[in-house]
Amino acid sequence: MVDGYPTDGARDGKANLAAQDRMRRIATRPDLIIPGHDPGVLVRFPKRGDGMVRLD
Repeated sequence: MVDGYPTDGARDGKANLAAQDRMRRIATRPDLIIPGHDPGVLVRFPKRGDGMVRLD
């Protein structure tokens, strides 16, 4: 997420930005917002199996 910009491919940019704001309010820390669609998650977290990571 880039501040002030909707996620690529969002059909409704305004709703997408509102959802991002909500995630930021709910999460106790920014690193807890995990984009499940991002392949970088497989590098950022410890591998648990083929295509699976541990989210500690």
